[in-house]
Order: sequence, then C-alpha cells, then structure tokens
Amino acid sequence: LLHVGQDGTVTLLHKTMADWLTDWASEDKDIAERGKQALMADLHADPSDGHKHLGEWLYKEKEDRFAFAHAVYHLAQCGETEKAMELLRDFEWLLTAVADKGVPPWTLVRDAPNPEDDVVLALGKSLHALRERPLELAFQLLGRLGSDHPMRGSIDEVMKARGVRWMRPVQAHLAPAKDPLRMVLQGHTSYVFSVAFSPD
Repeated sequence: LLHVGQDGTVTLLHKTMADWLTDWASEDKDIAERGKQALMADLHADPSDGHKHLGEWLYKEKEDRFAFAHAVYHLAQCGETEKAMELLRDFEWLLTAVADKGVPPWTLVRDAPNPEDDVVLALGKSLHALRERPLELAFQLLGRLGSDHPMRGSIDEVMKARGVRWMRPVQAHLAPAKDPLRMVLQGHTSYVFSVAFSPD
C-alpha cells in the first residue's frame, strides 16, 4: 500500500490506506470495530501535523525549489498565516521563488492566506507580465504598490545586490493593488466581445 520512490518520497497507493490513517473517529458500537478503532488511534496520522512539520521545515529551507513552491501553502494550512505572509512580503524570497526557482506566481497568489493583502493583490495583477518576464517582479510590484510602500527599501537592496539593471518607478503608474481589476487576460489576437467562465 505504500511506495517509496527513488527520491525517497512515500506515496499512498490506495485511498483506503489514506482514509484509514486519517479518519478514525467512527461511532460504530461493535466490539470488534472498537478494537480496530483502538489500533487505528495508535497509528492515526493527523494531516494538520503533517502541514505543521512540513511548513516549519519549508519556512527555514532556502535552497530547495519544493520549499519555495509549497511553503506558503503548508504554513497557511497549519494556521501559521503570519509566517506565510512574511514570506510573501519578503522581496528576496519572492524574487528567488519566481525568477530563480521557476515557481509559477499564480500558485503563490492561490495559496496566500490573506488574498486581500496589497502585495498579494499586486502580484495577482502582475501574473500576465511575470509569466514571460519573471525578473520584472520589482517593476511590477513598485508600479502597483507605489514608491512609499514598506517593501520599496528591500526591493532596492535586493536589485542592487544582484546587479540587475531595471526601471524603478518613482510612483505607482500601473493598476494599483487595491484596484477592482483582478487579472489581465492575454492571448487574444483581435477585439474581445464576450467572455465565458467555467468553474473548472
């Protein structure tokens, strides 16, 4: 029922195994069933514990792509929303995730525990540009957050330390983070007259 991959990851091969490990709170009164429940209680795995342990490790890890891709999600799932938001507000971490590690920015927006945070909103409005040019992150954030945003100092420091030439906006000139615009859709070759959305 368990498979250990070449990279050391363990996969549950059957859903009933996952159910057995995570769902043991049955109300069945049968004696045999109660014995089974006692055994399951000893072997029970609480998914929130997994998120907590993984979140703590990913929060400290600064090299592994997996950490950059999944830290925000696991921290949010275990209730460590401040730590998750701290990563998203750390420009060096954010730039490393998006530009160096190739983490799709939309996953960070999706996993953010506070979707109304100004940095998360600015990142969401920048997805169309970052998909093609991830190093444009500094320009996109400052262009939406403004030069008086607390993140500006760290953006300047990181870009200078990396020796990257970039156009630094002196004022917000793109759609602001709190603007009703949520996302820019690209790819059409002519006028758009209607749009249909599907839940999937």
